[in-house]
Amino acid sequence: MEEYFITETIRGKLKEYSIGTYDDLKPSLKSNLVRIEGYFQECLDKFRKIELELNEIELNTRGICIGAHISKSTVYNNPDTLLKYIDKRKVELECNIELINRNRIKALEEEVEKQKDIIDKLIIDNIEFMNQKLLIENLQKENKRLLNYKEVHSRERAELIRQKDEMSIELKKIRNNLIEFPTK
Repeated sequence: MEEYFITETIRGKLKEYSIGTYDDLKPSLKSNLVRIEGYFQECLDKFRKIELELNEIELNTRGICIGAHISKSTVYNNPDTLLKYIDKRKVELECNIELINRNRIKALEEEVEKQKDIIDKLIIDNIEFMNQKLLIENLQKENKRLLNYKEVHSRERAELIRQKDEMSIELKKIRNNLIEFPTK
């Protein structure tokens, strides 16, 4: 790896990480940082090579047939053995060799956070809904109680009106039965 590239990478990372400036460091620290970054660059190169090799792997029936030097018709003519084996084994391999880069992980983490926010909002909405539902139930109970109260009082009122009417009739009878004395 070219030392100038490594030095420039270190300069950028020191600034990004707010560690200081490369030029202010002691020569021994500079040397150690160059060796450390050189190792990181080797790791990145290996990762890129592995990633390229993994991308070349075709874990579909066609790719497996080509890699195993078997015709697709042979596989499809033996679905209970060969095709089933390929399908089951392929799932195991896909789970074990998938590499996810940092950007994809970050995107997934952001998506998880968004989903958590949505879930939190749904929980709050659900709580508010349940509170409204309880309020409605309580209001319905109160309304029913008031309707019963009104019905009882309507019956009592009707009874009182009936009694008043009877008393009015009685009063008229009593008045009619009174003898009037002539006034002088």
